Amino acid sequence: MSAQPHEYHHEPDYSSAEDSLVVRFEGVFTRDDVRAAIDSARAEIEPGSRIRDFLELLVERRATDILRARERSGVEEPAPL
Repeated sequence: MSAQPHEYHHEPDYSSAEDSLVVRFEGVFTRDDVRAAIDSARAEIEPGSRIRDFLELLVERRATDILRARERSGVEEPAPL
């Protein structure tokens, strides 16, 4: 007897992840930057995902990592003279 494939009950909705990250990185990244990070995370995670129930959470975590890395690697503004 083989296992039945997991039924996918809904399409992932990344709007709450986007809103959360926009608030978390307010003043650092624009909504467009956040969308780009989410799109990048989706491109990494979705193709290999067989069980999709946690995609929103996994994509949000990966997008957070992407934005934090960008934040850390950013060039700081020079101090005013």
